[in-house]
Amino acid sequence: MLFGVGGIAWAFLTLYATQFLAARMGFRLTDDNAMIEFFGLNAGLRPALGALALAGAAFGRFRISAIVTIFVCLAGTAVGRVVGMLQGAEPGLYTYVALGFEIAGTLLATLAYGSEKRETTLKARAADHKRKRPVGPAPQTPPS
Repeated sequence: MLFGVGGIAWAFLTLYATQFLAARMGFRLTDDNAMIEFFGLNAGLRPALGALALAGAAFGRFRISAIVTIFVCLAGTAVGRVVGMLQGAEPGLYTYVALGFEIAGTLLATLAYGSEKRETTLKARAADHKRKRPVGPAPQTPPS
């Protein structure tokens, strides 16, 4: 729930305090492409993941797909950051904070997925058990 609300709040912060936020993150939005990329991640992907997290929290049928999507997006972004660092880019404080958030989110999504699958499996077994009739000896007919 916090992830969902936080993602949407982040979009508003990005929209209304663009230069302030970019400066705090260590970005210089020097051209239109940099601005587009900045908004793509901060006012596009993050709030979309937040909305998906809220949908998953509110509606059970979206829960597993929301968890898997969040896992894939956060893990992929974290791997991209690490690849950037391995290419020789000097990370700043924002990179370390974002990487920590993405790794923590990936781990939480993994735990949530396991929990949700376990609950789904238990519910399916209970429903299956309810449908089955108890097996016992055949009823005896009285001798004629």
